Amino acid sequence: MGARSCATCSFVVVDEMHAYRGIFGSHVANVLRRLERIVRHYGGEFRTVLCSATIRNPGELARALTGRDVRVVDDDGAPRGETSLPVLEPAVRRRRRASSVASSNVEGCALFSELVAHGAQAIAFTKSRVAAELVYRYARERLERAEPELADRIRPYRGGYLPEERRRIEKALFSGELRGVVSTNALELGVDIGGLDAVVLIGCPPTLASAWQQAGRAGAARDRRWRCSWRTTRWSTST
Repeated sequence: MGARSCATCSFVVVDEMHAYRGIFGSHVANVLRRLERIVRHYGGEFRTVLCSATIRNPGELARALTGRDVRVVDDDGAPRGETSLPVLEPAVRRRRRASSVASSNVEGCALFSELVAHGAQAIAFTKSRVAAELVYRYARERLERAEPELADRIRPYRGGYLPEERRRIEKALFSGELRGVVSTNALELGVDIGGLDAVVLIGCPPTLASAWQQAGRAGAARDRRWRCSWRTTRWSTST
């Protein structure tokens, strides 16, 4: 920032505030304090606006990051449909000499495939790039057998893709061309896709904030509501 920019700076916006924790958060806090000293040196003064949709203690973290007194604005006027958060425990498979727990990737893939096959636009979050590719491959194979026309309407999404390729997938998801995406946490932040019908979290996210961030990708539309029968795995939509 030049002297003129510093002198006229009025606001500094910090988005996804909950991501700035630990050592990384300490670095960001120091950068904000240094920025404040530089701006004041050139005669400027700014307010800091910090945003987060998934943090339990916004005031405490905002004070730690900025070193300032803060006012929490938590009146949520965003549209929100009815949301259910079922938890599915993988089945225990008993054999002659031993028992094993079914793979969460396989169980999550089956649920994701059923959602897409029954008309939902869904996203499945996995914990690694390898898992994202595997769940996508399994889901595509299931759809090719059950609903062949839907097999080409799902995609994997992860870090490592070219920016152009990621933007194409995002655009196709926004437009409804894609019915499903299997992703790592690359789609957790920074992309506004809050209108999906369902989200499948395969495995437990590392933090509660991450879990809410991923789950919040669904349910923003007021006019659609999904319900399911877990015994039959049949899904229906109501308006």
